[in-house]
Amino acid sequence: MRHRPLHCSSWLIVGVTVLGVWLYGLARPAMAEEPAQPLLTAFEEVLQHVITLRRLPVQGPIQRAVRTREAIRAAVLTLAQEALSPDEWEAERKSMVQWGLLAPDFRLKEFVLDLLTEQAAGYYDPKQRTFFIADWLPQLVQKPVMAHELVHAIQDQHYDLQRNFDLVKDHSDLTLARKALIEGDATAVMLMYLLEPMGLTMDDMPDLHTLIQAGGALLGDQFQVYAKAPLILRQQLVFPYVHGLRFVKAALERGGWESLQRVYQQPPVSTSQILHPEQYFAAAPVLPQEVTLQLPDDALPPPWKKLRRDVLGEFLLSVILQQFLPEEEARQSVVGWRGDRYELFEQGETGHLLLVSVTAWNSVSEAQQFAQSYGKLLALKYPGGTRHDLEDKSGHLWHQASRRVLLRQRDRLVHIVEGASAEDVTRVQTLLDGVTAGPTPAR
Repeated sequence: MRHRPLHCSSWLIVGVTVLGVWLYGLARPAMAEEPAQPLLTAFEEVLQHVITLRRLPVQGPIQRAVRTREAIRAAVLTLAQEALSPDEWEAERKSMVQWGLLAPDFRLKEFVLDLLTEQAAGYYDPKQRTFFIADWLPQLVQKPVMAHELVHAIQDQHYDLQRNFDLVKDHSDLTLARKALIEGDATAVMLMYLLEPMGLTMDDMPDLHTLIQAGGALLGDQFQVYAKAPLILRQQLVFPYVHGLRFVKAALERGGWESLQRVYQQPPVSTSQILHPEQYFAAAPVLPQEVTLQLPDDALPPPWKKLRRDVLGEFLLSVILQQFLPEEEARQSVVGWRGDRYELFEQGETGHLLLVSVTAWNSVSEAQQFAQSYGKLLALKYPGGTRHDLEDKSGHLWHQASRRVLLRQRDRLVHIVEGASAEDVTRVQTLLDGVTAGPTPAR
C-alpha cells in the first residue's frame, strides 16, 4: 500500500474546500472582500464552535495561514508534482481517453490545476499540519470555510489523514470512498455551523447536489473552468462532498457522533458503500470482491507496454456509462457492482491504446444488465463498426478497421477488451478465462 497527498483518479481531492466558493459566489453581489487579519483573529472562536459541533477535542496546536490565489495555485501545483510524475499524469490521461471520458488532445493536468484554483476556498496540508484559507473570500464565507478546514485538522490529529486516508495505489475506488468520509464529515460540520444561527438543521437543507447545481447555473460566469469541465471532472469534484455528506448523515442517524467515530475505525472500502450506506451498516457488510486480473508483462508482444492498472468502482463506472447513456440507466446498470480491475496498454510505435477490463457483479442477471448497457455504449462509441456474435453466444465482437472490441459475459463476470488487433483479442480472451473474483484482502 502506497500513500501520496494527491491521487490522479481522485485528483480533485486534495483537501481543498470547493463548497465555500459556491457560498462566496452567492454572497458576492452584496459583499466586499475582507482583509486577512479579522479571519485569523476569529480563529479561536471558530475552533471552539467546531469542537462543540463535532464533539471531538483538539489534541495539539493547529497552524493557520491566509493565502492569495497565486499562493494557492502554487501549492496545488506542488501537490500535483509530488503526487504524480509526468509519466503517471500521462498514463492517467490516456486511460480516461480510452474509456471515452476525455478527448484525445485534452490537457488533463493543466485543466485540473486551473479547476482546483478556481474552486479552492481553502485547504488543509497534513504534511505541514496547517490549514490555509483564501484571502479573497468575504468574512461571511471565510468562517464556515475555516470550520470545514478545522475539521480536517482535528481529523488529522485523531486519525492521521496522510497515513490512513490518502492514495491506495492502483485503487481509485477505495481512495475515493475514504476521501468521501473525511469530506462528508467536514461538510456536515460546515453546514451545521452555517445553519445553527438560523435555528435550522441539515434536514432543513435541500439536497446538496441540487444546491450545487443551482449555484453552478447561477454563477456560470464566475466558474468558467468548471462550466467547461468534462463530465468526469465535474462528477469527481462534487462526489466526496455530496455523497460523503449523505453517508455521514446516515452514520449520525444510527448513533450520532459516536457512530461516526466507529466508522473511522473501519472506514468504507468502496464507493458502493458510500452510495448505499445500508451496505456498510448491515449486520454483514457488503464488501467488494478482488478481481484477479493481472496480465503478465509479456502477455502482449512488443511494442505493447502496460501503462496503468486500477479499480474503478460503482461510481466511476456509472460516470463512464453516463458519458454515452441516460443518467438513470447508467446508475441502475451498476448497482450490482461487486468488483473490477482494468489494465491499459500502449503500442509504442503507433500510440494505439488497448484496454482490458473485468467487472464482477452480485448476480448473473445484474452482470447481464451491465453488459447490455455497455453494449449500447460501444455501439455509440465505435460508430460504423461491424458487430458479430461470439460462437458460444456469450457476447459480441466488433470489427472497426484493424481494431477489435470484445464484450462478453461469463456468469457474474463481464469482460471488456477495446483496441486490440485480431491476434491480440484471441490471446487476451484465453488469459481472461482464468480471471476470478473472490474475497478482498484486508486493507
